Amino acid sequence: MSKELKLETLSDVLNIDEVALKTGEKSEVIKRIKQLLKEENKSAEVSDKEAEGYPYTGVSIVGNKLVVLKFDLADNSARVTEVSVDGRDRRGKNIMATANAITIIKKLHKTQIEQGVDNES
Repeated sequence: MSKELKLETLSDVLNIDEVALKTGEKSEVIKRIKQLLKEENKSAEVSDKEAEGYPYTGVSIVGNKLVVLKFDLADNSARVTEVSVDGRDRRGKNIMATANAITIIKKLHKTQIEQGVDNES
């Protein structure tokens, strides 16, 4: 790759003038893009494994999507673990996403009662 063409992140790809690139440079750019994608996927996998150890679960509804996340209050870190859309939620309605969120919250509440989690701290 030429010295003026630096690819540090995937967003740098948007600044490339693909018409001005020569054939050899194009293949180098493609190789670098593949490397950046592999790095990004690897860091996402590490974050997903890290999130499995988080002790708390949160549930939210964003539009018609049910979003489940895991978080840790000790180090203020969180990771979205699941995003799901129920096919029955149409025309901007989120009735099934809400019903699923309530079901998850009830299960979480029940397990907290069984474990005797102190809610006052």
